Amino acid sequence: MRKTRRPQHGLTLLEMMIAMLLLSMLLMLLFGGLRLASSSWDRGSAFTDHVSQMQLVEDFMRREISQAVAYRLKQDPQDPKAVLLGYQGSAKRLRFVALMPQAAAKGGLYVLTFGLSQQENGRQALTLWREPVDADGLAHEQPSTDESSAYAPVILARHVAHLAFSYYGVPFGSNQPASWLADWPDNSNAPQLIRMNIVFDDGQTWPDLVVAPRVDMAAAASVR
Repeated sequence: MRKTRRPQHGLTLLEMMIAMLLLSMLLMLLFGGLRLASSSWDRGSAFTDHVSQMQLVEDFMRREISQAVAYRLKQDPQDPKAVLLGYQGSAKRLRFVALMPQAAAKGGLYVLTFGLSQQENGRQALTLWREPVDADGLAHEQPSTDESSAYAPVILARHVAHLAFSYYGVPFGSNQPASWLADWPDNSNAPQLIRMNIVFDDGQTWPDLVVAPRVDMAAAASVR
């Protein structure tokens, strides 16, 4: 007995359109997920880079601030009594004398200043200025537009919206108890603590950097 074969039917146009529509939806979901994963990766990578950079900046500033030297720095060659001894700070800038290694500059004593600089795009950056100290105890600013110069300002962190230094201690001649102050004038006392607060343009904050200076200001009496 012969078996009769059923006629085989192909996909109808409607079925093909439905299949293509489903395939398009699956591809859209797939590529959307890939874009989301790529965007998340980029954000995570940028955040990691930012954290690593700020940790390096923090380590550098902590080391330099804590290892400042007691030095009588002449402000004016015509007036040897005008000296900067130890730390001089305001809410926006911190200035002190430190010994820079050969790898970071040309070596020797430098006046280091941390503060904000205005960039070409109108934004601000945490910046380090370095002024070499000569044999007479005078700091000489070495202006340079060459970024490779040993005296060129060093950009430590970009896109800074807010920077504030504060100082804990008792300024020379004060009879008040130790407290946090917005300014630390040049005198023969070093603050017990120096704090830096920084906020970036995107609203991101960094944990306050708090450093305890180890400089012995009493030793400055024997320094010219």
